Amino acid sequence: MNCLQEKTAEILLAASGESRKDALGNAFAKFKKEAYKQLDEALILQMEPMEVEILEEKVVETTERFLFIFMPKVKTQVQLKVRILTRLKFINP
Repeated sequence: MNCLQEKTAEILLAASGESRKDALGNAFAKFKKEAYKQLDEALILQMEPMEVEILEEKVVETTERFLFIFMPKVKTQVQLKVRILTRLKFINP
């Protein structure tokens, strides 16, 4: 009896970070949690992203200053909305 099953799922995520690389890393960290939520009790053996699409990218730059005048420092925050189409192989107990 073969209990290995396969499913294709589309997962939409929002993530942010100090750079685009950090934001994508945070999105893929959330991706794993969302995949487990979609399959409830199943044991996921393999997650293979087939397509990754950035739906929206927003870069927010803020300038911080010490005592409102001295030492300006620019902070960057990148916010992404990502759609990941993935193939999940799992065992359903």
